[in-house]
Amino acid sequence: QPGPGGRIDWFTKAHKVNETDSIEGDGKGTDWVRAFTLKDKSLSSLMGSQIPNEPSYLIMNTAISSTWAFPYDVPEWCEKCYDCSNSTCSCAFNPGFCNMMRKGVAMYIDHVRVYQSKDDSTHVGNAHTVGCDPPDYPTREYIKGHEYRYMRQPPFVLKDKYPLRKVESGGGACDVDDDCGCNITSVSLSRNHSVDSKQQHRCTGRGQCVESVLAGRIFSRGPKRVCQCNSGFTGPNCLAIDHIDDSPSAYAIKLEKSLLADVPRVLMTPFTLVILVIFVVGFNVSLVCIMNKRREDKLPDASFTRLDGMASESNRLITGRSI
Repeated sequence: QPGPGGRIDWFTKAHKVNETDSIEGDGKGTDWVRAFTLKDKSLSSLMGSQIPNEPSYLIMNTAISSTWAFPYDVPEWCEKCYDCSNSTCSCAFNPGFCNMMRKGVAMYIDHVRVYQSKDDSTHVGNAHTVGCDPPDYPTREYIKGHEYRYMRQPPFVLKDKYPLRKVESGGGACDVDDDCGCNITSVSLSRNHSVDSKQQHRCTGRGQCVESVLAGRIFSRGPKRVCQCNSGFTGPNCLAIDHIDDSPSAYAIKLEKSLLADVPRVLMTPFTLVILVIFVVGFNVSLVCIMNKRREDKLPDASFTRLDGMASESNRLITGRSI
């Protein structure tokens, strides 16, 4: 629950009862048990901070705990080495760890669910918001105005042109269809919003491995086969769901307004007024002088005017070409 008066709760479904047994829920019919609660009042008194109202991200940490493979206490005679191919190091690992690593191990996150209440009166703290750019906290506009804060600068990286790189839809190297998620048959909730939802593929999963359009071309260094994503999925290897953020955006709402509505007001100080008057007077004087100069240039010279129809000897104009 965000903001002043809010809190963060951690719930668990399966937890240990003792060293050997575990239980799911509280054993009395409740599936989820509150494991820990952090109140905003505690944060404020200890650190002077609060549970943020701004958009937040869920970062799923797949790091392995040091207590998973390496026991805290090892015998004094055990050599503290960590090489599964060295039998003398076996005492430094938990039983079965090296065998598991030899078979191959991977850690996956199946899904993440976020629950938020639509009725703000039913929970403490401030109102819940959805999306990356809520109207009360215009995050996108702030990032656009401070892009350098969200980019790695040379010489650490030369590819960062914007805070976020474009998510490529397909194009990742592959050998078989399963490299592109063909074997993953989970349904994409954004499939109905995809522009190519009527496109038919031989693979019903997330993508398929096809021949690259650049294959066989001269000087082509790309892979011969690349992933092509099915509708509703994205990423170089089509393993991510093509999510559509349809929540209200502060940046989009601002663009819908009139351009003149956001023009800042000019503060007219006495100094600014004097400068403006001098500029206007100087401009007008210059304009009058230019107009008078042009009028004088257009007036004919009286000494060269023929009054009697006959030009006298003294009134002949010498041009250098004729008389």
